[in-house]
Amino acid sequence: MKKIFKKLSVITKNLKKDKRVKKILIILVVLIALYLGRSLIFAAWAGNRPVFRFSLIRELEKQGGGSVLDSLIEKSLISQAAKKANVGISDDTVNLELVNIEELVKKQGISLEEALAARGQTKKDLLEQIKLQKVIEQILKDKIVVTEEEIKEYYDTNKIKEVLDTAKEGIKNSLIQSKLRTEYTKWITELKEKAKIFYFVKY
Repeated sequence: MKKIFKKLSVITKNLKKDKRVKKILIILVVLIALYLGRSLIFAAWAGNRPVFRFSLIRELEKQGGGSVLDSLIEKSLISQAAKKANVGISDDTVNLELVNIEELVKKQGISLEEALAARGQTKKDLLEQIKLQKVIEQILKDKIVVTEEEIKEYYDTNKIKEVLDTAKEGIKNSLIQSKLRTEYTKWITELKEKAKIFYFVKY
């Protein structure tokens, strides 16, 4: 009987030790998880108090939540329309436009990275914007027609000093962009009216 009690005593002690080890391991895992995921919970630490990420997000939503949400809705609708119209933009097309933008920026005496940093954007953001722009252009291309008469009228109205033949390409691009903005506004408004959009947050 004494041997049995001794064995039980040893088992009980081992179980207690195991429980302690388990508790320590759990605490360690929780601490490691908190450390690795700290940016998901905390935005900053000021003095002896944390600034929670939730508070930051809430303030940001107050400042620009409505416009950001509207932008995300538009992107979603454009993506759906592109899929429906079987419109796709190749990486080569996007990269070519990126090179053109880089050249324009360099002429202003700054690098693309500096220009993006000043706007709080990354190269990935820019590539997404280029792709979105190209999708819109592809979808609306049949509605964007610039005639020779429109180019001449623009040239005369704005009293451009360059020879018409030299200025023609620039004028055409300017008119295309102007028409694209007008047509896009009409098109996206129609998409929003036809789509079933349910808002779960209000700003």
